[in-house]
Amino acid sequence: MESLIKVGVRADYVHALFGSAARVAISLGHSHIVQGLVRCGHDANAQICLTGTRNMLLYAGELGRRDIMEFLLALPDIQTGTEHEATEKTALFWAAERGWTEAVRLLLSNLGTEPGPADLEAAVREGHEDIVRLLVARDDFCPNFGVRRSCSLWLAVKHDRDWAVRLFLDRYAVDPNILINDRKTMLVLAAQLGHISIVRALLERDDVDPNYQALGYKKAALHYAAAGDKANVVEVLLESPSLDVKATYDGMFALEIAVYKHHVRCARLILERMDKADKHLEGALMLAVRRGSIDLVRLFLADAQIRSCLSYAFSLALCQAALEGATDMVRELVKYDEIDPNRTYSTCFSREDTALFAAVRRGHVDAARLVLSHPRLDINHTRFDGTVLGLLADRGDQRLLKDVLHNPNIDVNIHAQGYQDNIIVYRQDSDDPHRKFIGDFDMRFTWDDTPLLRAARKGFFMSVRILLEDPRTDVCATSSEQRTALWWAVHWNRESMVRRLLEADSKAVNMRDVEGWTPLHLAVNLSRSESMLRLLLKQQNVDPNIATEAGWTALHLAMLCCDTRAVEALLDHAEIDTSVRLGDGRTPSEVHAPGDCDCKSLVQSRNAVR
Repeated sequence: MESLIKVGVRADYVHALFGSAARVAISLGHSHIVQGLVRCGHDANAQICLTGTRNMLLYAGELGRRDIMEFLLALPDIQTGTEHEATEKTALFWAAERGWTEAVRLLLSNLGTEPGPADLEAAVREGHEDIVRLLVARDDFCPNFGVRRSCSLWLAVKHDRDWAVRLFLDRYAVDPNILINDRKTMLVLAAQLGHISIVRALLERDDVDPNYQALGYKKAALHYAAAGDKANVVEVLLESPSLDVKATYDGMFALEIAVYKHHVRCARLILERMDKADKHLEGALMLAVRRGSIDLVRLFLADAQIRSCLSYAFSLALCQAALEGATDMVRELVKYDEIDPNRTYSTCFSREDTALFAAVRRGHVDAARLVLSHPRLDINHTRFDGTVLGLLADRGDQRLLKDVLHNPNIDVNIHAQGYQDNIIVYRQDSDDPHRKFIGDFDMRFTWDDTPLLRAARKGFFMSVRILLEDPRTDVCATSSEQRTALWWAVHWNRESMVRRLLEADSKAVNMRDVEGWTPLHLAVNLSRSESMLRLLLKQQNVDPNIATEAGWTALHLAMLCCDTRAVEALLDHAEIDTSVRLGDGRTPSEVHAPGDCDCKSLVQSRNAVR
């Protein structure tokens, strides 16, 4: 080097040349070349790169050349405080990050070394306990806990360095409730990450707050542990006597969070800590039902004290499970006598429903059958639209009808309490006296419908057939419009059902509705088949001359409709009276509209015979 200078080569060029050589030697890890360069007079503190401020020591640490670094540290005039101009990292940082304890010790013994928070953070992050202890042992070292985003305290918790947490708390008397990254305390962060050793270390201190809720997040340590299924952390937290298990986050306390997440073990631990009569448990139970978790529901059911204290909630749970068709859950709930299947619960279908009604409305057959098996079930429980038997009949659901009818306590003739529905009414829509009666729907408040009537009114005659198989069924029961099942069978033109109803009880053939219409009036007005008309007329007790409230007999209607078949069938009856008059004095022949039919001649022939 000296010879090059003597021959006229500029000194800075020489140092750049040999600096480049030192950089290559360090890059390749050739420590003997580095040692030779230093012995030849190369300045170890000189910049060895054309850009940047790295000397040999910093460059060796950056590239992980431990032997070169230790050699350089043995030099008496080595500068240890040099920082990289971009990263601001020193040789101490690289030694601390790589766990070179001896190098760190040598660096700290050099007066030019000023350890900073980044050096401690590197050692904590990589888990080098000896180096961390060397750094914090210095009286002039300031770790700046809580100031930097990724401070050593935060890194210790994040990477589960419980020894570092204990060391920092003891060495610097750190407040255990200090807010570190993300506005969380150490306990909250450790619980979120599931680091049980740190949670345990923090809870050993009397001044730690286990109920602190992170600002903005409003989650406490127990909330995070329950949400993350950290059962071991939950168990340790619950050992704290000052822990508030009912603290809420977003309206949910820890048990509800565990239930919502389907974390059974966490839920079991929290449930054991809570008061069994606490009303907060009702919400958690209902949440378990809505989430469809049979394991969590069993967890509540397993405790006799909970079943006793929350019997009302369990009844609501049964209704909710039936509403959702959760068969397995219903099966579990109906096993216990404490659960009342007759409790009502607000649903989307009506103001209130029992479990059986809810299952039937949703069509959950299996769930409904399970509720039917409960010994305390009131099968005749009545809602605004009658009993469950009436509801099944109204829906034409034959799958459950027979199951309900098998119940020995069933009342097959209970009437509905009342509800609005479209009722068909027959009117003459014109002042024309020869105008036919046309059916029209009128919204009315109807009541007194038995299950048989409800099925017949909707035209569900398979349900009617099933109900008629029960001898307790009242065939002649009437609705609020005084209509019978026979009236509706004629309306829907079901001749086979007309025959079946007449065989059961023929008294309904003469029963009038509120407008005075009998099944015979209806059959004539709707032009039903001749066979249906004659089926009605051959009943021994039939009265073919019954008049409506307006005075219309079946013969009047037949003449009005110009229905020759109906006129013939009526005239064949021995008791027919062709002289009955309407309120305005018209006989059947006089209501007949002008036309080419033979209706008038048929009546005249009958009168002539008489």
